[in-house]
This record gives sequence, C-alpha cells and structure tokens, in this order.
Amino acid sequence: MRSDIHTSSFAKAVIGRLTALAVLLAPVRSAFLAVHKRQSNRRNEAPDASARLANTSAGPALVRATCHETTLLLNVSGFEGEFGLPVGQVGETFHRPCAFRNKTYEDGKMSFQCRRSGHWTLAESTCTDCVSAGCPSTAFNLTKSGHNGTFMLPCGSPDAVLRQPCAFEDKRYENGSIGFACKRGRWEVAEETCATPLSAGCHAGPYTVFVSGHKAVKELPSGRAGDHLEAPCVFQDKAYVDGGVRFYCADKAWQFLGNSCSDCIMGGCEQRNFKVNISGHEADFKLPCGRMDQHLAIPCVFRDKSYLFGFVNFGCKLRSWTIENSTCHDY
Repeated sequence: MRSDIHTSSFAKAVIGRLTALAVLLAPVRSAFLAVHKRQSNRRNEAPDASARLANTSAGPALVRATCHETTLLLNVSGFEGEFGLPVGQVGETFHRPCAFRNKTYEDGKMSFQCRRSGHWTLAESTCTDCVSAGCPSTAFNLTKSGHNGTFMLPCGSPDAVLRQPCAFEDKRYENGSIGFACKRGRWEVAEETCATPLSAGCHAGPYTVFVSGHKAVKELPSGRAGDHLEAPCVFQDKAYVDGGVRFYCADKAWQFLGNSCSDCIMGGCEQRNFKVNISGHEADFKLPCGRMDQHLAIPCVFRDKSYLFGFVNFGCKLRSWTIENSTCHDY
C-alpha cells in the first residue's frame, strides 16, 4: 500500500515538472514556427520574383530604339549636300558617297550612325580628291626672278589643272597666274604668266569685241607696248572653225586690229562668189568653204537660162576654188 502511494506521488511530480517545462518552451516554439513560415513563404514566392527579374532584364532587349528614315542637310568644307538615310537600329552604320550639290569628290565616303537618342548623326567623313593614280596634296615651292613662294596644292585627279595667283613671299604680281598640272602622280608647273605691266604697257583685263554681230568678252593679259595678241574666234553664240581675233598694245591700252574668223578649215578654200560664163550665159555661183581636193557640182542655173541636165564642176586646189568643167545640156 505504501509503495503505491510513493509511486503515485512520484508520477505527479514528473507531470508537474513537464508541464512547467512546456510553459517555458512555448515562446521558443512560437518563434521557431514563425521563422519556418517565413522561409516557406520565401520559397513559394521565389519563382515569381525570379520571373519578375527576368522580365525586367528582358524588357530593354525586346524594345530596341530605332532611327527614323530622314534626310540630313550637311555642310562639309563649305559644300552643302542632302543625304537620305533609311530606318536603322541603334549602333547601325550607313554609308553615302561624297556627292554634294556643287562638288563630287573623287574618293571617300560619308558614314552615318544611329545613336541611342534615335537620331542619325555624321560619324566620319573620308571625302577626298586623292586617288591612287592622282597627285597628293603638297606644298609646292617655286622661285621666279629671285622671289620665293610656297603654293598649297590639294589632291588632284590625273591630268587635273589648277591655277593660283602670283603671290610670292615678298612680291605679288599684278597680273597673270601660275598653272599647275597633275602629271604621273606629281604636281608640276604647266604655265606661268606672272607679270607687272611696264610704264608704257597694257594692263590685263576684259575686252568686248563684236565680229559679224557675234559678241565675245576676251580676257587679255598684261603686255608691253607694241605687243600683238590673237585670241580664238569663240563668241557667246558662235565658235568659228578657224581664224583669230587680233589685238595690238599701244598708248597703254589694247587696240582691236581685226579678225580672220572663218568656218573654213585651215589649208582649204574660202567661201566666195564665183562668176561663170558658159556659152554666153553668165551666173554667180556661191561656193562654201572647202577642204583641199574637195569637188563640188552645182546645177546649171544661169541668170537667163536653166539647163535641163548637167552640172558646173569646181575643185579646191591650192586653197582656191577653180572651175574644172561643165556638163550642161538640154537633151
């Protein structure tokens, strides 16, 4: 009986201590459950957050900025040009030839790039007149009558010709110019007309002249008293085949002497009226300019008679028309 009572008392003591321990551990358990719940929530939400991050990082790649189709008006080295550009993506480069309104370069290109701002801009210009077979730009040293000068020459295409004023380091000539030519890949002096008029000479300048109603303005150089000058028969509305317009320097001014302008080829026959008398019938035949050894046949139409058949035949010999024969007849 005593043993049962002792056992019952011991069991009650154990249960009491366990109950007290449970009360003490309750806050720790609650904290543990809260942490566990937060970790579970994070694991459940992680895929959604990753998806949001992926979508955010993918957004800019899917929506790339573009440059609209446009036309740019640019001024490069004093030359204006219009360059049409297509639709393009950021970073894309588009090339155009170096063709401006009043200048087309021999080589090079205009490079345009589509910027992040959505606008086309000029990235690089390699326009040049230098070509592989042409002449490079250079500083050309030239001496005339003890006067030294340095002439800056640009790139030039083969056989290009460039003229510059006669401006030397210590002297500038009043008239004339220096002509440079691109030959075999190098610039060289092709012509030099630098001059200062003498006290009794003629100044350079324009001279207006008329020949047979045709007008021309001739640029005459400076000259010495007594100099003769002949200019080509090229007028504003007509260019003659042969001959020239002649000038003479006198009394400090150029004087017009006359002209030998002609549509006849040098060495041929001049146009003229040729009087003919055949069997008592006279006619004036108007003969044109002719080449040496050229033959001409004109119908037999005289002042008082026209033959039914035949021709009057002429030949150009020794720069003069001559009658060779006639075949005029009525039957």
